[in-house]
Amino acid sequence: MSLSNLSILLGLVVLGSGVFVFLDPTRARDAFNRFPRATTPGWILMGASTLWFLYNFQTEDIADFAAIKGYMLIGFLVVGVGSMIYVKDFLSIRGLAVFIMLLAHYIVEVARWAPTPWRLVMIVWSYLMVLLGIFWTIQPYRLRDWIHWATASAGRFRVLAIARLAFGALLIVLGLTAYRGA
Repeated sequence: MSLSNLSILLGLVVLGSGVFVFLDPTRARDAFNRFPRATTPGWILMGASTLWFLYNFQTEDIADFAAIKGYMLIGFLVVGVGSMIYVKDFLSIRGLAVFIMLLAHYIVEVARWAPTPWRLVMIVWSYLMVLLGIFWTIQPYRLRDWIHWATASAGRFRVLAIARLAFGALLIVLGLTAYRGA
C-alpha cells in the first residue's frame, strides 16, 4: 500500500471516530466506557494481532533463528490463543495495544523512504503508538481511567473529538497532497 492510500485510510478511521461522537454522543460515550471490559472486541483484536504477528514473523528472514522458527511460531500462537482464553481482564485493551504496535510497524515500513519531510507526521505518530502500546500492555487499567476522564465531561469529550477530527483531516490532506506518489 502506498503512503498516500495508508494516510487517507487511517485519516478516515480517525475522522470517523470523531464524527461518531458528534452524531451520537451518548452512544459514543457508552461505547467508549464499555470497551475496556468488552470481550468480543478483545477476541477480535487479539486474534487479528496474533495472526498479523505470525504473518510478520513467518515472512521475516531471521537467520539466527531459522532452525527453531517453526517452534517459535507454535509458541507465539499458543501465547496469542492462551491470552484470549486465560487473560480476559482488559483483553480488549491488550488486544488494542498489540494491534497498534503492529500497525505502527507497518506505518514506519511504508513511510520510511517517502521523499517528503511530511513522512515524519506518520513516523512520530507510529512511535507514540508504540509507547502507548507498551504502556497499555503493562497497565491496561490506565486506558480505562483515561476513557473515564475523557467521557466524564461532555465538553471535554467534544474537544477530544474535535482533536480527532483535526488529526484525521490532516492525515487525509497529507494523503491527497504531500504523500502523493510516495
